[in-house]
Amino acid sequence: MAGTGNRLTKSLIKALPNGTVKGDGGNLWIASSKTGRKRWEFRYTFGGKRHCMGLGPWPEVDLVEARDKAFENRKLLISGIDPLAEKQMHKPRKITTFREVAEEAIERFKEGWKSEKQEPQWRNSLTRYAYPILGEMHVASVTPEHVRDAIQPIWIEKPDMASRVQNRIERILDLATVLKLRAGDNPARLKGNLEHLLPKVEKEEKHHAALPHEDLASFMRELRAEEGMQARAQELLILTSGRTAEATGARWEEFDLDDALWVIPGARMKKKQDHRVALSRQAVTLLQNLWELRDESNPHVFHSDMSAAGHIADDLRRLRIRMGRTDITTHGFRSTFRDWVNDETDYHDDLAGKAQSHRDSNKTRAAYRRTDMLKKRRPLMQDWADFCDGKRVAANAAEGGAK
Repeated sequence: MAGTGNRLTKSLIKALPNGTVKGDGGNLWIASSKTGRKRWEFRYTFGGKRHCMGLGPWPEVDLVEARDKAFENRKLLISGIDPLAEKQMHKPRKITTFREVAEEAIERFKEGWKSEKQEPQWRNSLTRYAYPILGEMHVASVTPEHVRDAIQPIWIEKPDMASRVQNRIERILDLATVLKLRAGDNPARLKGNLEHLLPKVEKEEKHHAALPHEDLASFMRELRAEEGMQARAQELLILTSGRTAEATGARWEEFDLDDALWVIPGARMKKKQDHRVALSRQAVTLLQNLWELRDESNPHVFHSDMSAAGHIADDLRRLRIRMGRTDITTHGFRSTFRDWVNDETDYHDDLAGKAQSHRDSNKTRAAYRRTDMLKKRRPLMQDWADFCDGKRVAANAAEGGAK
């Protein structure tokens, strides 16, 4: 357990840059949001899992009071008591209706929103479409039929808005479950649930909608501003040009960051064969940052306590809805990569195919080509990562990889 250090002062707290945290010692931290709002946090490990408990905003809670609170929580830890569980046990449960949980959700979520427009967008859409049906209902009484009734009027005519409302209702009910205000499956879940209650929307797009490679650098800047495991999984997917399930189910044991290598076991691959992925410097940095956030009791990179599988869902649609990018698909970034290879570089297309673990359509060539061309793929994937950062890559590819 960390000892008390009393490293913070009032002047240090005032000067703390936005989006950073600083420790005082004894499990006490001060965190500054992207907008400069500061709050106290008590960070600790209990039962093999890391936890973060809010102790109140600064300066409303001053340094002396924050240290006192941290001291009391450390005493609980020494006694074998989880401070967060103890706090929840004595917290009065006044929230009961869907509207009240929605208000609580907005207050919690808005800290991580990058745009001031998101809060009014949430409030307006919930007021117009969700509250007339769900607003005054006890949150534990909401059923899939209630959610269907809320979004069905706009499901066909306004599919993008309907998807946003469905996503917001689902997140609100997820929070209700975390707060122990309801139990069981989320009635707003689309897959295997609402999709059977709502009319099928005919898809005009037969192929996976891909982002033009000219727009990729701009999209990556937007993506890196997003918080959460889904955003980081999408970032790794783009940098490695992999399939969704390969990233969302990734396990730390598959990575050798010193060698910039990711070996995906055949059991998780479409071809049922091990696949070696060359990691760019950007991908290694991303994974090093994720390592600092790992859950030591969970082997998955993109861990989740909300999933029985232990990792985030394979469907990253929620992220694209949040970003307002329902015009593209996660799988479409694989096409973006191939378009870039063919339009902007002199790399062989079959080298790009190797990077994506595609089968060679030429069976004779495949029979004689026993290597996975990893050495040649390394400069390809580094050039791709640099292109994702907005750097112009020279037309001539690395030696041995040109057409």
